[in-house]
Amino acid sequence: MKPTNEELKQRVSLVTEMLCAGLTRTQIHRACEQQWQVSCRTSESYIARARSLLQEEITQDRPALLAASIGFYRSMV
Repeated sequence: MKPTNEELKQRVSLVTEMLCAGLTRTQIHRACEQQWQVSCRTSESYIARARSLLQEEITQDRPALLAASIGFYRSMV
């Protein structure tokens, strides 16, 4: 069954977190299969979307990244 747009966003967000946590493609494929009963091809699509989102975040200008980092560190203190 095809996920709703909101479910798709949530899945891609979770896969993004997995990539940031250092999980391998195989681990992500297994997690997607267990959690959502999707094929390897579908989980590859999620990984591609997640990588694209990460790439967009990385291409922000330096001042924006610095401001985001400072905000993050301040929230941790």
